[in-house]
Amino acid sequence: PAHLAVANGTLYWLAENGANKEIHACALSGCASPTVLYSGTAWSYSSGLAAGPTDLYVSSFTGGVFHVPLTSALVADTANIAQLSGSAYGTGGLLLDGSTLKWAEANDNLVRSCTLPACGDVTTVLSGLSTPSGLDADATYLYGADRGTPNGSGGYVAGTARLWRAGK
Repeated sequence: PAHLAVANGTLYWLAENGANKEIHACALSGCASPTVLYSGTAWSYSSGLAAGPTDLYVSSFTGGVFHVPLTSALVADTANIAQLSGSAYGTGGLLLDGSTLKWAEANDNLVRSCTLPACGDVTTVLSGLSTPSGLDADATYLYGADRGTPNGSGGYVAGTARLWRAGK
C-alpha cells in the first residue's frame, strides 16, 4: 500500500497487482476485508492520491493526473475514469486544496495546479524548485519538500534536500 488519503469516513490507498494499478478502501471504523474500488491500467506507476467528497484523483509518475468519480464512499464509477491533465515525467505530491488540484513535477522542478471539476487551464504555481515531491497546504501557505539536486547516479547531492513554504 502507498499514497494514503482520507475522506467520507474512508481510508483510500493505492497498490499495484502486476500490471494493474489498484485503489483500495476501508471504512475508518474498521473493516475485515478492504474494498477494491478499481483494478486496471488507466495509468501507470501510481505516484499520488487525493480524495474529495465525491471524487478521487490519482497522479502517475510517468505523467498524467486522473479523475476517479465515486458513486459512494466505497464504490468508484470505473467506466468514467478520465485523464484530467497531462503532466511531466516525475509527477507526484498530489494535493486537493479546496477546488484546486495541485501536483509536483520533479523533473521540471515545478508545482502545477488546475481548478476542478474540469481542470481545463493548468498553471504553474511555483518554479525553480529542486525535484519537488510532497505537498500540503493550510489556509495561507503551500508547503513542500524538495528531494534535492540530482547527482547523476540516481541519488541526490548531500545537503540539497529542503522543506519550503510559499504563500498561496
